[in-house]
Amino acid sequence: MRNVAGALAAQGIAVWNVEYRRVDEAGGGYPGTFQDMIAAIDLLSADAEKYRLDPARVVAVGHSAGGHLVQWLAGRSRVPASSPLHRPEPFALREVIALGSIGDLRKPR
Repeated sequence: MRNVAGALAAQGIAVWNVEYRRVDEAGGGYPGTFQDMIAAIDLLSADAEKYRLDPARVVAVGHSAGGHLVQWLAGRSRVPASSPLHRPEPFALREVIALGSIGDLRKPR
């Protein structure tokens, strides 16, 4: 995503290029990877005014596993209160672009 982020930034678009712990890294997987994504979007939300960003115009883009994670971020308002990933008022992510990701992880019937 580094090249995509660079190309967007060159066009004057604010870019937040996020890294997260992978399953083969310490703390990666569940819940660490998802906590990293939450921390990133919460920090963006907290710093939006500082950087003159309009939170209603945020688009999250991810490739492969990152695509899955941005889709998850968009739906995290449905995370149950009993989950370590629950936040009372999560950032309202309205738009995602998932490149080369799997959008439906349910077990086939």
